[in-house]
This record gives sequence, structure tokens and C-alpha cells, in this order.
Amino acid sequence: MDITLCEFDGERAISTKLDIKPNVIEICYDLSEIDEALLPQKKVLKREDALWESTCMELFIKNFEEREYKELNVSLDGKWNAYEFTSYRKEMEISKGVKVSEVKSLTADIFFVRFEFVKSLPNQLLLNPASVIKNTSGEFNYFAPAHREKPDFHSFSAATYFCLA
Repeated sequence: MDITLCEFDGERAISTKLDIKPNVIEICYDLSEIDEALLPQKKVLKREDALWESTCMELFIKNFEEREYKELNVSLDGKWNAYEFTSYRKEMEISKGVKVSEVKSLTADIFFVRFEFVKSLPNQLLLNPASVIKNTSGEFNYFAPAHREKPDFHSFSAATYFCLA
């Protein structure tokens, strides 16, 4: 499944390709239009908070029929984290039911991430991939399938519906 992430207040885009299986989501982020991004080279898988304070790839997922959702964050250096919310930005907790098992560069601009889930994913999902890009001058650029008045990746209003069955 291909989902294009549009820049907030800009014209660039990040292409994503998702492969979804019952216990795995693999996603490739193509950053070829983002010349000035700060991209780390070293890749060591490690759980860490506040990844959105620098360049960070994100994926928000939820059961189509539920209010609860997960926020999955990964830095291109292998740092990652996963959070669960009971509803829109409410009661954030660390998610222990998901981990990042692989982060690698496929090319200089394309990055692969593999998320593994302890429990099978629901058959009907809403998916909202996003990216926070910190550029070399320290400014942030925000990418998502669609934007409101300001970037808000927690909103599923532009999420993509996916059915595993």
C-alpha cells in the first residue's frame, strides 16, 4: 500500500510503502525530496522517548471500531518507541505489545522499518503514517497524508483504511 505524506506549508512529499501482515508492519520512507534533513548514519536499536524532537518517522494505527490507538516512532539511527492512548491524546502509556526489529537504509534516501506486534493486528485498521524532519538549520518540517490548520498526527481524519481479511 502506498501513502504519500504531504508537507505542511510546503510542496515536498515523502512517499511511503506499507506491507501489513497479521503481526508485522513494514514501511519504507522515501526521503529523496528532502535534501536538507539531518539523517543519522549509525543504527542501533534502542527504545527512547521524545524522538519527535529531531528527525522521526511515525505511524499511528488503530482498530477501525475503537477509540484506542498506538503511536509508533522511529529515528533513522535505530532509536524507537511505541505508545498507547485510550482516545485522542489521552492517557499516554508505553506500549509493550510492539517493538522495532529492524531499521536500515535501502538507499541513501529510502529507509526501511519493521514493527512487530505481540498480538495479531485487528482485521480493520486505520493507518496514519507521518514524519517530523529536522533540517540542517534546526527548523522542523511536518509530513502527513493531510493537514488541518496545524500539524496534528494524532488525528485520524485523513487516515487510510486497511482490511487484513
